[in-house]
Amino acid sequence: MKPRPFLERALDWLYPPSCPGCGSEGYGFCEKCRCGIVPQHEKLGSGLEVHAAGLYGQELRSALLQTKMLGYTYYIYALAEAMLRAIPERLRGKFPVSVVPIPPSKRRLRRRGYHCPYLLGRELVRQEAAFVYRPDLLSLTRELAEQKTLSRAQRFANVKNAYAANGGRGLYVLLVDDVLTTGASVYEAAQALYRSGAMRVEVSVLGLRKR
Repeated sequence: MKPRPFLERALDWLYPPSCPGCGSEGYGFCEKCRCGIVPQHEKLGSGLEVHAAGLYGQELRSALLQTKMLGYTYYIYALAEAMLRAIPERLRGKFPVSVVPIPPSKRRLRRRGYHCPYLLGRELVRQEAAFVYRPDLLSLTRELAEQKTLSRAQRFANVKNAYAANGGRGLYVLLVDDVLTTGASVYEAAQALYRSGAMRVEVSVLGLRKR
């Protein structure tokens, strides 16, 4: 795992770091929060394998909301580190893996100015030498309704054929998203990549929401 950039470490002197989960002093998740984040592995009904840093509970929910809503993007290193712990060793260091974040709607990107799956994917690549950052491999074909307001059936209908793969033949792909609820988005994205010739697609997420 690569060390944090020098500038980030230097800024720690001016702005003492805190735990993304509980706010206690120190860099990354404190020992108590770390113990509460247990890696989760699940196969969706389609057979798509999902590797999550943990259940979307107190620690991960607090950290992600602060990152998304308050702009605390300096937590990304610790969040990606937690995700990396859940990714199986078979995907790390043996062959190149293309890390592909789920793309955002243009409306949401304009509103927030950044996209957490992009930041998480880029940080995963920085921490794992075998990973290659390929956000160019997947794009959104249309604007989507907010998934959080929809039922399970509506979520799948909302993202049906909403993703287009731009290449990917023969690649091993790791899709990245922040939270997985129904799996609708990652399923549709994976299907687009398979249609484009991807050899295999798996998923890495920060939080797995209980369903």
